[in-house]
Amino acid sequence: MINFTNMKVAKQISKWFDHENPQSAYEQLMGLTPYKECKLFNWSKIDSAVLVYRGGNALREISRAILRDETIILFPYHWVAIVQPDGKYVVTKYL
Repeated sequence: MINFTNMKVAKQISKWFDHENPQSAYEQLMGLTPYKECKLFNWSKIDSAVLVYRGGNALREISRAILRDETIILFPYHWVAIVQPDGKYVVTKYL
């Protein structure tokens, strides 16, 4: 389990990640389908990340955590972004 900035909204997904597991954060999510149509903005500033899917409404970050060198950002409606140190990211949904 890892600690998120808002554990109230992250209580379930926090259990899916383990610092002892050498796999990446995305691999620890058990290979969920990436959504390539998503755009992520302002991810480097805490509490400022914004996610937009297919030109829809912007979703604001609700929690985040760090797993080794990856940043995991949660958004409403079960969206999660996993950002690598170089800024590349994968967005998926968890249930």
